[in-house]
Amino acid sequence: MVAAVCTIVAAALLMIGPLLTWAEVSADPVIFAGALNEDVKVVMPAIEDSSSDFTWLEADQGGGAAVFAGLVVLVLGVVVAVRATRAGGIATAMIGAGCIWLAVANVPAARDIIAEAVDGVVGWAYAAHVDPARLTPAFAVGRGPSITAVVVGGGLAILGGILTLVAVEREEAAGPWVPWTHLKDDDTASSAGRG
Repeated sequence: MVAAVCTIVAAALLMIGPLLTWAEVSADPVIFAGALNEDVKVVMPAIEDSSSDFTWLEADQGGGAAVFAGLVVLVLGVVVAVRATRAGGIATAMIGAGCIWLAVANVPAARDIIAEAVDGVVGWAYAAHVDPARLTPAFAVGRGPSITAVVVGGGLAILGGILTLVAVEREEAAGPWVPWTHLKDDDTASSAGRG
């Protein structure tokens, strides 16, 4: 039962994580204005328009795969709640490890989001006869909770898979329960006395 609960919680985090903020792009008005040789007050509207946050799904960096993995882990969690199997435990742990890898591998992908933010103010750069690449240092990316949620979900999926394997091992070690072979000691003694 613990394995099933752990797996279902993991599934919830894997499905919710990509819907949370993945990255938040913000611009430094002083650097931005300096690159364009403009007054800070003049460039503020452009900065406000280009500063935004993205969910992992919006960033299109594998967030959809994490949601799909969450759905699969949810199904595995329901299966484990009914009957723990070795294959289910291994599959859950492997999917969890895959989700952690996916989340960590996409951490450096902020460059694309910065490029998109710069594209939003490219008109300002051309008007000032400035190479848009000079605007890039003005932008910074802050991380949201999305990656953390998916990493924790992946870790819980691994734990759920391990607990499932442990439950299967215990069940197999106990063997099938046959009623007439599990008599109490006093019942055994009394039946021996009658004989």
